[in-house]
Amino acid sequence: MPVITTPWNKYEIALLIDACKRIKDGKISRKDAITQLSRRLRAKAIAQGSTISDKYRNENGISWQISNMTYVLGGGNDVEFDSRYKKFKEAAENSISDQKTFSHTLLIAEQLYPIPPEPIEDKGLLNKEDNLQKTNSFACESRPVTFFEKEKIVKVLENKFAKGFRLHSAIDIKRFRKFYKDIHSVELDLDDNSMQDAIMQCGIENNGKIYLPEYILPSDSREMLYSYIEDLFNSGFDYVYYSSVLDNLSDLFLDSYISDRTDLCKYLEYFDRDGWHYDTFYVASSSSVKPNTEKDVFNFVKRQGGLVADDVIYQGLPSLSNDYIKRILSTSPTVLISNGRDGTHFHIDNFIFHSEEKTCIENIIELLLKHSLFTTFDEILEHIQIECHSVIDDNDHISDLGIRNALKAIFFEVYIFNNNIVSHKGAKMDANMVFADFCKNHSTFSVEALLKIAEELGTIVSFDTVYDYSVRLNHDDFIRNQMIEFDIEGTDNAIANFVNGNYVNINDVDTFTLFPECGYPWNTFLLESYTSHYSRRFKLLHHRYNKDAVTGAIVSCSSEYKEFDDVLADIVAQSKVALNESSVLDFLQENKFIIRRSKKFLKDNGLLEKAKNIRMKK
Repeated sequence: MPVITTPWNKYEIALLIDACKRIKDGKISRKDAITQLSRRLRAKAIAQGSTISDKYRNENGISWQISNMTYVLGGGNDVEFDSRYKKFKEAAENSISDQKTFSHTLLIAEQLYPIPPEPIEDKGLLNKEDNLQKTNSFACESRPVTFFEKEKIVKVLENKFAKGFRLHSAIDIKRFRKFYKDIHSVELDLDDNSMQDAIMQCGIENNGKIYLPEYILPSDSREMLYSYIEDLFNSGFDYVYYSSVLDNLSDLFLDSYISDRTDLCKYLEYFDRDGWHYDTFYVASSSSVKPNTEKDVFNFVKRQGGLVADDVIYQGLPSLSNDYIKRILSTSPTVLISNGRDGTHFHIDNFIFHSEEKTCIENIIELLLKHSLFTTFDEILEHIQIECHSVIDDNDHISDLGIRNALKAIFFEVYIFNNNIVSHKGAKMDANMVFADFCKNHSTFSVEALLKIAEELGTIVSFDTVYDYSVRLNHDDFIRNQMIEFDIEGTDNAIANFVNGNYVNINDVDTFTLFPECGYPWNTFLLESYTSHYSRRFKLLHHRYNKDAVTGAIVSCSSEYKEFDDVLADIVAQSKVALNESSVLDFLQENKFIIRRSKKFLKDNGLLEKAKNIRMKK
């Protein structure tokens, strides 16, 4: 195992300061204080599973540090401990100026670094079989574990449990006792609970198993890990999220037992290098650090001055994981503005926009909303290019979508930008209302225009609403319903020529020579609008309106048919088609009663059963 070269942490420094004060107060001799502190610090390192050199925290080194600390506590300023001088000096000053915090730190240090018992000479008693207590493990007395017993436990773990000791495992408990006796020629005089407690003190728990630190992560990898975090701290970052460390050093952890932030936190906290603060999600350079990750991302993007690629943000903030940054980017649309699909953002403060331009654009939007429930950003942008082109010129590096998102952030208290649809804030509006308003405010429009609105709303065209306010002239075009006038009686008489019985397939009306003039050429699409909203003698029953085709049946209003599935059941029953799902779906699709084959449609309406019942009655 490698030699540990850990700098002093804040708890060790607290014990050093306390030793100096106790020496000064005459509570302990200098010699005893040096010996005691050296043993405490060395014992802790060994208990952590590390091999230490003869020089590590030895009495000569402790004596030197006590001399320096005594000098600083007395007011001296020209001493240099080592490369960590600043930390020692600050700790000495804080122990005087903030005694409450120092006392709390010292209390924790006392618990972390207990005074080990005096070494007892082994006179052979423990190696003599006749002096061993012949009892099973559950009969052994539960008691504190000595420092020297921990050393022996570490040796067993090192030699026999490189892959971990499983807690509460009867098999591993028996194996440990056997190996302990094999290695040390003496049985372990601890009950099972005390033994497991001692093992837990010697290693790190991971998924129910205890590992010696060196087997969780190789020593060279550990140094790389600490160097990475220290470099970030030295570069101005006060904290590092564990998830970021796992992302950026993923290769380091490939063959380790560290797989998530909890594992990494336990590992770092175990060694407690430099007295860092270990939060659930991050490690900080000190307990006084209070991360404001959102603000850090905001400031970084703002400092770039313009468009910033997301990858640049990830690289510029290595203390945060990419996923965390993505979450901030997606949840801060009024500050970090997306430029669209190019993977770039900009800070709202870097969008060049003056008060007079804000007034101008607000007037444009108000004018467009004066007689309509909504407008589109495309319409707004057309006016901006004419009336307020400086906004475009000053931000020429920003896309149209980026400008839209910036205006959305600027006017978020006044207007709602629902994708490309813009309306007053507080206006009650859903997709049906948008389509209704559009139809009422446009004398003519195309199917393509409807599809664009649907795309901007992130929905589908509400054709039911569209047909309520307009008439479809053909495959591509609609007009407002007030712009057409039908000869209802003449048109119904023309339709009657095709209805033999109670209904007719709307697509079987294939000639319109007998239809009276209505100002537009007759076709199946126009017939669909007429029968669905104008006819007095007939009605249209169908599954739904469709973008590209007309389906359904024209049904006599005097008939008993109220629902489309009842008409379909009769049509299927009167046909010669086999009454199974596949054949019936083929029949209905080929005759344009439905667009898509759907077994669910048949089952939901019980169409096959209805058709069978009708056939049986014939």
